[in-house]
Amino acid sequence: MNLIIIGNGFDLAHGMKTRYSRFRRFLHDNYELNWAKIKRCEEYPELPSVQTGHHGEKIVDDEVLVTLMGWLLAQCKGSGERWEHFEDTLGNLDIETILDENTEFCGDDNYFHEQQNYEDVAMSICSAIERFPELFEEWIDTVKIADAPRAAVAAMLNADTLFLSFN
Repeated sequence: MNLIIIGNGFDLAHGMKTRYSRFRRFLHDNYELNWAKIKRCEEYPELPSVQTGHHGEKIVDDEVLVTLMGWLLAQCKGSGERWEHFEDTLGNLDIETILDENTEFCGDDNYFHEQQNYEDVAMSICSAIERFPELFEEWIDTVKIADAPRAAVAAMLNADTLFLSFN
């Protein structure tokens, strides 16, 4: 019987180019992410505006979204080379500050107007975050999968093989 344990680093151990720095490079090359400018930015960047298309689809400004994503990546602890730091950053967003920084009140003390502003910003955040997995998928689709690891893993597989995944 074979036991195959899959966890963080499994992809890297098999020679795949899936470090976070590669994702950052993908964003830079495909969406003009200005990493140097983002690293100097200490405030929350602009939130992407979300439009509804003619067929009900959500349309997000990818350039602004990628700037937001780049900023989130810049907030990662340490060198930012490890995926768990990016995941921690996404899991611990300071939503209240994002709302405060991106809500305009125009001097109106009307509670209902304030609530509507917060709702609009919250919907923009949700719609933008829903686009993140699509960007990841777009990047992952570009990762070259080497034949050698695939052949080695295939040689281990049989009817008695068990898998344990930590992802």
